[in-house]
Amino acid sequence: MTLRGHYNLRKSISQRQGERSTYPPRDAAEIISQVLKGLESFHKLNFVHRDIKPENIYNSGGIWKLGDYGGVRSQHLLGELSSRGTLYYRAPEVRPDAKDYLKIDRDYRLCDIYSVGLILRELLTLENYWELQSSPKRPPTVDTSIWIVALKSIEKEPKD
Repeated sequence: MTLRGHYNLRKSISQRQGERSTYPPRDAAEIISQVLKGLESFHKLNFVHRDIKPENIYNSGGIWKLGDYGGVRSQHLLGELSSRGTLYYRAPEVRPDAKDYLKIDRDYRLCDIYSVGLILRELLTLENYWELQSSPKRPPTVDTSIWIVALKSIEKEPKD
């Protein structure tokens, strides 16, 4: 679903990259908080979005909303769950090169959380995680607590 007349988070990130101006941590936290509220509704119903990325997060009247529901599936439809989503924002365990790519007992909702964590990190650094050669240090303007949230949500072992 595209919210016509509204802009997505990718456009906002690109504009800030051109200005070399990261998001203030409070703004980044507010964007992510709004996205997580919508995602929580999906997850309570045992649905998984599977394609969370800045292009699918829209601003409408100052509220950030999750869009593009074409890949949403029930957590219990396991056969096709891991084959969806933009590669840059997929959790390592559901990337095509993962050893247990089609693991049946996985909680795929954690993969959505991973994607949101990558976006939070991108908002704070303006860098895409998978394009980096090494992990960047915490920007001096970012409080340690929000940086830890970003890093913990993208741990390779989701239960960590």
